[in-house]
Amino acid sequence: RDEMIFTLKEARAKSALGDAGSGDVSLSWGVNIVNGVSDFYELYATPTTYANASTTIHSMKTLDAGVIFTDPTEGANMDIHFEKITGSTTPQTIKFFSEGRVVTITISSLGVIY
Repeated sequence: RDEMIFTLKEARAKSALGDAGSGDVSLSWGVNIVNGVSDFYELYATPTTYANASTTIHSMKTLDAGVIFTDPTEGANMDIHFEKITGSTTPQTIKFFSEGRVVTITISSLGVIY
């Protein structure tokens, strides 16, 4: 949970700054979550959306053994894209099963993560 929250907060902060890592302030950032054979999430930068051909994946984290996403559901993806400058996003909830319990992460429309 803590690692994912850190990655989400990193994406929001970089997006609010428009950080492209090279002085370019034209990128927004997000986290793409994949519930598949191996559940993982990616930190990315993009000029528009995750689907843009110019999207750059900056890191990927596979969930530890015994930890699985429950929302998004099996076979689905979830994209949490933070807007440039404001850091706002579409409100979403991420859920995963770990150590016999469901863990929830909530993201508000203002980009607040808890």
